[in-house]
Amino acid sequence: MPPLKPDFGPGGLPPLPKINSSGIEMRAFTHRSFAARPAHVFEDSPDDPSPDNEQFEHVGDQVIGLIVTDLLQNEFPCLRVGPLTKMRALVVGNSTLATIAVQYKLPERLRVHRAHSVTLKASTHVQGT
Repeated sequence: MPPLKPDFGPGGLPPLPKINSSGIEMRAFTHRSFAARPAHVFEDSPDDPSPDNEQFEHVGDQVIGLIVTDLLQNEFPCLRVGPLTKMRALVVGNSTLATIAVQYKLPERLRVHRAHSVTLKASTHVQGT
């Protein structure tokens, strides 16, 4: 699905809020590959020395989906669920979110394993999460 080209007007993107906790900021920008953990493991140990951003991604996906759903229903109150679902998918899809992430230069801040750095930072899937 092609990304939307969000237009934030003449001022451009709004500034991102400051993350006041260095621990949360580090975790938010740490990809699972950073600690070279295998992807097939379903649980991390409680004493995992290198937490990653997967839990933040999981919650964030739900929050942004809820917000966009509410905005679309308010903006288009007579539109049926099918078209609203397609519109939401365009807005919250990885392609659109990756476009915004690149504008904020977020992939540059991502901590990944050196062996996968170029591939992961260029991945639309990773950028959109």
